Order: sequence, then structure tokens, then C-alpha cells
Amino acid sequence: MRNIFVSIILLSALLLISGCGAPSTQQTAAEQAAIANVRSNQAVVTRRTGFQGGAFPVIITLNGVQVASIPMNQTKTFNVPAGRNTLRATSGLMAPAQLTFTKQETDPVFFNVSLRVGIIGGSLELTQVIKN
Repeated sequence: MRNIFVSIILLSALLLISGCGAPSTQQTAAEQAAIANVRSNQAVVTRRTGFQGGAFPVIITLNGVQVASIPMNQTKTFNVPAGRNTLRATSGLMAPAQLTFTKQETDPVFFNVSLRVGIIGGSLELTQVIKN
């Protein structure tokens, strides 16, 4: 019975902590400014991993070359050549994420990095975001 009680307390604490790490108003404003000022030859990557995994930056590589190191709830912008590209995100002990995309010459590209948490561990997830 005691083990069940301890498990419930730990699960409740984990759920409470998982809500931490949401971006502040200042961070959201910085993200919106980065998006508003992006040029057609660039990519914008926003990290949305929350509290989990916050001890390590997310390292972004483009076609095998490191282009950014993103702290928790931050946004980075970097140049991307037109054509087929591969974006990869790694961080600490989490499983990496990889995404292949085609970059048009006239349009910037946008991505989110998030964390998928499982029972045993976590893995990063890269998703392309379509901006109007």
C-alpha cells in the first residue's frame, strides 16, 4: 500500500513539473521578432522542450554541419541553401530527431523541436511548421 502511495505522489510531482518551462511573454516576443525578420534564404528553429531536457542545449545540424545550439524555449535563425536538406536535432541522452525537407529559393522554412517523453526515456521530435 505504501508503494502505491509513493507512486501516486511521484506521478503527481512529475505531472506538475512537466507543465514548467513554458515560454515567457518576453521569449514569445523574441520568437515573433525572429519570425518577422526572417529572410527567404533562412530557417527558423524554435525549441519547445519545456522543463524536461532543459539541462542540455539542443544541437542543430544542417547537412551534417552544426548551425545552432538552442537553449530551452529559444529560437535560432540560420541560412539554408535551396534544394534538399537534412536537419538533425540532438541533446544529451535523448534520442535524436532528423527531418529531410526541400527548401524553395523564395520562402524561409520554420521548424519546432519538441520532446516526446516515454516511460523509459525521451526523444526529440522535429516538425516543419507552415507559416502564412
